[in-house]
Amino acid sequence: MCVWLGGIGAGIVLGAIDRGRITDPWLIGVGMFGLGVGIASLRRPRYIVSTTMIIVALIGVLLGQYAFDPEEMHSSPGYPDTPVSRTLSRAIGVHLPMKQANLMSAMVLNTRQQMTPLFRQQLRITGTTHIVAISGQNIVMLVAMFSAILYALGVSRFWMVLIMGVFLWGYMIVIAAPPPAVRASIMGIVVLISVLHGRGYGSIHSALFAAAIMLVIDPMALASVSFQLSFLAVLAIMLLKKPCDHVFSWVPKQWMLRDIISISFAVQLLLWPLSAYYFQTFSLIGPISNLFVLPALPVVMGATVIGLGVHFVWPALAGLIFVPVWLGAGYVIWTIEELSRLKFALLTVAKPSLAMLIGYYVVIAVLYILFHIRHGTTTNTS
Repeated sequence: MCVWLGGIGAGIVLGAIDRGRITDPWLIGVGMFGLGVGIASLRRPRYIVSTTMIIVALIGVLLGQYAFDPEEMHSSPGYPDTPVSRTLSRAIGVHLPMKQANLMSAMVLNTRQQMTPLFRQQLRITGTTHIVAISGQNIVMLVAMFSAILYALGVSRFWMVLIMGVFLWGYMIVIAAPPPAVRASIMGIVVLISVLHGRGYGSIHSALFAAAIMLVIDPMALASVSFQLSFLAVLAIMLLKKPCDHVFSWVPKQWMLRDIISISFAVQLLLWPLSAYYFQTFSLIGPISNLFVLPALPVVMGATVIGLGVHFVWPALAGLIFVPVWLGAGYVIWTIEELSRLKFALLTVAKPSLAMLIGYYVVIAVLYILFHIRHGTTTNTS
């Protein structure tokens, strides 16, 4: 674990050196504190220390981003499409109306050029912009869904991990490998490797190891909004899904409904403060919008990927596969459009201070520890 936090600390320091900000001594302090906590883990209860290290890592990410130019955080460069993605986008358009086709092309192929400015604004108002970004949450959804399908088909763990790894890297090539998607895929592949070793999807060490790899390759990734949001999204799923499952125990498990709601709520818990910092807005209906929208995403994304594969072999069958996509994407668009019309949907907020951000995450961490103490469970930190 010292290595993981050392990677995060190194990313902060290297980024600060690059920007001439090494005069800030607390940047080095973050990495040293992480090292100290790692050494202390030799004599402490494992899950409490792991949680502490996660807090240190999150604080390191937050502190690191404050060392850079905030204006650069707001830039969102477009990523070029590829001949393959254009061909696939046209294939989607064969089977879906324009609105649904544009949405699914953005969600699956990272081609957002056809989305109207009005719909982009509606996504922002409802706090659902993340659904059209190839982020950690979307990658985790795809990995979890297709892994479940392969498992149901009786595919062994080794072949499941191998197939999903090849799928992810092939997927990156198709969508021109935008940095946010590459980072999310690296994290997804590391988690898959942890599954191969029997450690499950909840391996916190795997997430931190992936983050360390990404920062060693590109230390300045720490200054990327997408890196921070993707990393927090994956951590939210790993750390907070089980407590959220307990909160939503009244929700039925059929069709993975409880899992989807728990994941969406967990992700929102960790992401909204950072989103408020960068954009000075907070979607009051964001949690509600996501509860309505997210359950449809695994179905429409998975069916789109399968339908695209079938399209070039048996177009008529692909048309049938795209029927649930047409219905699901239409439902998502309708929900976003209707909720965005509410007058109180979007709230403009003051930029949170560093103390407020750290304080919020410390409170979440304390509640997390208390939950596991009360329920006598431990977190998989292998």
